[in-house]
Amino acid sequence: NTQAKYGSTSLSLSTDGFVTVADRPELDLTYQDFTIEWWEYRTSLSGNPTVIARNNDNFAPYVVGKHVAGRNRAYITHDGTSYSATEGIDIDMGTTDLNQWNHFALTRKGSSFRTFKNGVIQQTDPRPDLFVRVSSDSLQIGKAQGGNFFAGFIDGLVITRGTAKYFDAFTPVSYTHLR
Repeated sequence: NTQAKYGSTSLSLSTDGFVTVADRPELDLTYQDFTIEWWEYRTSLSGNPTVIARNNDNFAPYVVGKHVAGRNRAYITHDGTSYSATEGIDIDMGTTDLNQWNHFALTRKGSSFRTFKNGVIQQTDPRPDLFVRVSSDSLQIGKAQGGNFFAGFIDGLVITRGTAKYFDAFTPVSYTHLR
């Protein structure tokens, strides 16, 4: 079964497949405003499947789109020791759904983090003291610590450093008319 949000195909990941992106400065978000967004079509929720992780550490600088107890979550740490309220952030991104396309986004604007599902604000967390730890490790698409492999399709994954593209509710752009 091939799914596509844009064009004729999307990144298709199975229960043990993932993509590695080599370290590059654009992946270090530190104190920057930023946006991480993607479309997903999950075919399984087994094993805490994850969209992206900055590396494979127990406390990666950021892990985004990790399914936990029926919800997509985002985790950020500034010191690599915890995602707790004093050392990092654990923020809700909305429900995870099987066999349908959903758009998710995580933004930082100034000192606040905000998440969206299909353009609807899910959570806002003001954290003026929190920065994203710098890492020289790769970015993993479709995998996080200890596995957590994503099964399904990912499309339109974009990390924008320096700009919070969304901070109010919005309508996600859909290019299905291009098929």
